[in-house]
Amino acid sequence: MRLVGPVLYFRGQADDDRWRLSALVVHPEGEEAPPLEPEGEAPARTALLASRRGRGLWRHDFAFQLGNEAGREARYAIGGETWAVYLPPAGGRRRLAYTACNGVEDEGEGNHPDDPGRETRYALWRGLAAEHARDPFHLLLQGGDQLYADSLWDKVPSLAAWRRLSWKESNRAPFTAEMADGADRYYLERYFWLWSQPELAPLLASVPSVMMWDDHDIFDGWGSWPADRQGCPVFRGVYAIAREHFVLFQLAAARPGALPEGFTDRRGVHFGCAFRVGGGLGIVAPDLRSERTRERIMGEAGWRDFEAMIGSMEECRHLLARGAAPRCHPWPQQPGG
Repeated sequence: MRLVGPVLYFRGQADDDRWRLSALVVHPEGEEAPPLEPEGEAPARTALLASRRGRGLWRHDFAFQLGNEAGREARYAIGGETWAVYLPPAGGRRRLAYTACNGVEDEGEGNHPDDPGRETRYALWRGLAAEHARDPFHLLLQGGDQLYADSLWDKVPSLAAWRRLSWKESNRAPFTAEMADGADRYYLERYFWLWSQPELAPLLASVPSVMMWDDHDIFDGWGSWPADRQGCPVFRGVYAIAREHFVLFQLAAARPGALPEGFTDRRGVHFGCAFRVGGGLGIVAPDLRSERTRERIMGEAGWRDFEAMIGSMEECRHLLARGAAPRCHPWPQQPGG
């Protein structure tokens, strides 16, 4: 029984003009995932990424051959259900969509199926779906804040209690097992909820994404806090759990140290990635959060690999360098500040 997905991820256009994809699908834990069968192609390679709280997260890796003629619709099947994916011609036009800031800071605003505010909350996704039906997109570039995790500090009781401590007390407080368990459950459930939303799910299943993260995928303002706050045990503990779930759900990788091809530091120090997309187009997406502080946007590793990514695109006629939203709204530096 499929619980969540499929969610498609772009893995690059190979030299032999194969459009490489991955699909994330969630099933009940212990249930074997049915195979993914791409139309006219070899069956996908399937691997269990993780088992979490009664669910198994599976990744299917597969590819479609591009043709030199006009693009075409291809289909893939999982357990008797089929989805369409739209392939560009090998060297021709690519049609890209871009999203960012997919959330609201008030978690209850427009998120319930019967909430009258839902029409406004998801209006852009419905518009994107209508445009995709009119003229299909080949790629979906998601520029950060796919998930809004700000309610973590209210929804996890142990973290809500921590926030009520004084600035000095909270900075010294340990990251407890109760906090870790609560944060793990929170991020897991938020991603399951997000990828299941009916306005998102059909597009995520038919348009492969390249995703980068921003602060709300962690929590509001990450990277802009004073050093004593950002380095405190609770902040570092929550960040590590947010990072683990970002890798699972937005990169479809088993862990931060095992990133797919296309990521320049596959050990996961940062999540910068670059893809050649054919037709002389290159896409570069630096990681603007993993090494971020008040004094810098990227650390030495991020800058070194960013320059290498740019250098690898010298033959491209067009280079699309993606950045995340620049604004963030951190809490005061100290109570009453």
